[in-house]
Amino acid sequence: FVLKVATFEQQRGLQGSYGRRPGSLSSKPIGMVEAAVEVPRGTSEEIAEFYETVFGFNVVRFVDDTSGNAGVLVSGGPGTQESKSKGGRAVPPSHSQSLRFIEVENPPPSTGEHLAMYIG
Repeated sequence: FVLKVATFEQQRGLQGSYGRRPGSLSSKPIGMVEAAVEVPRGTSEEIAEFYETVFGFNVVRFVDDTSGNAGVLVSGGPGTQESKSKGGRAVPPSHSQSLRFIEVENPPPSTGEHLAMYIG
């Protein structure tokens, strides 16, 4: 996963909407902007169609130059029209949350993790 520290403007926008505890005044808000999930070979196209059709998310299909693995980058939130593929690497938009689904031969078994993305 990828964590991002909030900019000054983003922090200012959060004022009053999150709790401050003693000792937290010097801390910086962070958020998870991208998570990668390994999926079985041949499944990324179905995943792309699901996120495009059901949620209207932007999807970039890619083949990684280094590994040769196919995959899709699914992005939701503001700025999703910025998604693109650059040098075999799908580049997420700067103001969104993204899921990167990478096809591999033997993905690890699911251990029940789950996550939520903003869709509105």
